Amino acid sequence: MKPELDEQQLVLMEDTIGEAMEHNLDLCFTYFERGDFHLLIGKVHAVVQHKKELRIVDFHGDVIRLQFLQFLLCSQILPCCSKTGY
Repeated sequence: MKPELDEQQLVLMEDTIGEAMEHNLDLCFTYFERGDFHLLIGKVHAVVQHKKELRIVDFHGDVIRLQFLQFLLCSQILPCCSKTGY
């Protein structure tokens, strides 16, 4: 069963996504799909409001569409942990 987010968590994620888009930062998303949790690391390329989805470019350059209702957590990746931090 997918956990539900409260309003404070939603506002925090919105702020995190906005800052990451402004500074072209990688984010780590935890999302729920088909009864299981998954991780996705990449840059938010677009927020598509009318489809209620994020378009995220992963380190392979693939665009992944993630529905707003799927993800539970997003956090910034520390520079030492990202592909550009080596």
